[in-house]
Amino acid sequence: TWQDAIAVVEDAASEEEPLTKDVQEAWAAVDGAMADDLNTPVVLATLSVPLKGMNDLLNTKAGRKAKDRQPRLRSYAALLTHVFKLMGLPGVDGASEVLSGLRGAALKRAGLTEEDVAQCIEDRKAARANKDYDAADEVRKNLEAKGITLMDTPQGTTWRPTPVIN
Repeated sequence: TWQDAIAVVEDAASEEEPLTKDVQEAWAAVDGAMADDLNTPVVLATLSVPLKGMNDLLNTKAGRKAKDRQPRLRSYAALLTHVFKLMGLPGVDGASEVLSGLRGAALKRAGLTEEDVAQCIEDRKAARANKDYDAADEVRKNLEAKGITLMDTPQGTTWRPTPVIN
C-alpha cells in the first residue's frame, strides 16, 4: 500500500533526489488532466503504472532487491502525495485514521472484536501448520463473509475490511 511505501522510504536517507522518468511523465500527465477541467478519470488512470511499479518494489523478490528501490519508492510516494493534495484527499496520517475507522466499522458490522479476529488468524495458522487446509480455508471464508479479508505477508497475517456483497 501507499502507507507501506512511505514507511520504507522514511527509514532511508531523506536526501533530495530527482524524480524517476516514469514519475516525471505521470506528474505531467496528472497536472495536465487537472488543468483540463479537473479530469479526474485521467488522473486516476495515470496512476496505474506508478502503482504497479510501487507494488512490484514492495511485494516481489526482484523489487525488494532492486538497487534503485529507495529512489523509485520516494518518487512514487512524492507523486501520490501530490495527487492526494490536488484532489483534497488525506495524506498518510489521514489515511491511517480513515483505515482505522473502516476497521472499527467492519468489526462492528461483523459483530467481532480485534481479539476475535486475532484468534481466527491463530486458528487458521494452526490449521495450516497441521496441513488442515480445508479448516484454514473455512476460517478465511467465514471472515470474508463478514467483510474481513485476511492478507498473508512475509511479516505475518493481517486483515483489512472489505465490502460485504449479498
